[in-house]
Amino acid sequence: MFRSIPLLLVILALCINVALSAQAPDITLKDINNKSVTLSDLYSENVVLIEFWSTTCEPCKKQLPKMQALLDKYGDKGLVVVSIATDSARMMSKVKPYVNGNRYTFITLHDPDQKAWKAFHAPAEPYTIIVDKGGEVAYVHIGYNPGDEYEMESVVVNLLGIEGTWKKLTD
Repeated sequence: MFRSIPLLLVILALCINVALSAQAPDITLKDINNKSVTLSDLYSENVVLIEFWSTTCEPCKKQLPKMQALLDKYGDKGLVVVSIATDSARMMSKVKPYVNGNRYTFITLHDPDQKAWKAFHAPAEPYTIIVDKGGEVAYVHIGYNPGDEYEMESVVVNLLGIEGTWKKLTD
């Protein structure tokens, strides 16, 4: 069994590398106010950070404030943050109160049928994708550990072509 773990890691790494530089999927989903949002409309002029999460995912709940901090810091420079809630249709009613209660201002979309989840080949939550201004996937990350946001900030700053401050975003 332990011999297969390195093989699985190699396969996972290859899958992630295949996703990099690929054109990001063009998906239309409803936001928490029932408005249709087409992701490709966002890609054309912005760096887009996409975060797959759910209200039952504790690492996701720890990462979302970091995504808000990135938006607060770089939103006026061309960063758009899109959270895609993967909660089931039965659990979707919890998403809007959670987002509003935490004062998140990023775009929050519903994906109860896993349309975007499948299109982005998301393996687990949280799953982060950063798409460049040309609509190509520039970065993917699975999971969340404190400090991961620094790597994401580095990618965002590079894609925006600006200087970053590289300091702690939030507590």
